[in-house]
Amino acid sequence: MKRTCLLAIAAMCFSTQAAQTIYDEDTKAERTTIYSSGPVQQMTTLSSSAYSMQIHYTTKDYVSCPQAAVYDEATDQLISDFYASNQVITGSIPPGLEKKEKSLRLNCEYSNGEKYTIHHKIPAVPNIQWESQLKPENLVPASRYNPSYYQELNYASQVLFNNHVGDGECVAGNNVGTTPLLLGDSNRVTNRISDYFVTSGQAYYQDLRTPYLVSELICKTAGGTTRAVEVWTINENTQEKAVREFSIENF
Repeated sequence: MKRTCLLAIAAMCFSTQAAQTIYDEDTKAERTTIYSSGPVQQMTTLSSSAYSMQIHYTTKDYVSCPQAAVYDEATDQLISDFYASNQVITGSIPPGLEKKEKSLRLNCEYSNGEKYTIHHKIPAVPNIQWESQLKPENLVPASRYNPSYYQELNYASQVLFNNHVGDGECVAGNNVGTTPLLLGDSNRVTNRISDYFVTSGQAYYQDLRTPYLVSELICKTAGGTTRAVEVWTINENTQEKAVREFSIENF
């Protein structure tokens, strides 16, 4: 009887043992984490959203991973429970936490009862700082066929972005009109944590009846997407010949 009780107690202790923790081995919050030990071989963040995430994972044989959650990396507080099934983790993160570093934690168990908690880092959303100046010169008066316009639109900009991780991507473009390239010759930067660009040159109307310049800059990582938009309105009837509106959003 005593031996039976002791065996039962031992079995209970084994079944309730604390899960072993497997951390990000490279300590980086990039899209893919490869693990050299434990039940999970790899995790990859497929999404680029700050609010809706999708992560793929691969495991060894005889492993189930029924539960996942995202925590604040700094405070260790639970942010949101996620759903894990068929090697895909999905879930939502509430607004207001875009600039926080986070940690996804996936709970897995071997068929023999051995338990693990695997960590996968999630970076904060990219940060964009963008200043620009536009100086219209040489006003051409309105004619019978065209409105008044400036012959020269002298444009200058300074862009600083920080993706926080080395596998981020930034791309710039014009929606209305044309400005000098903001991010170098290709207007695109990949696999760079941060950088600073200064550019200047001539900007051009889309047409003489559209006195606007609209440009955007988008940076993406596993932690989300940041989009910055500037709108220059050109008007010779105002004290300032050109007025800039700037907006930035995360999604």
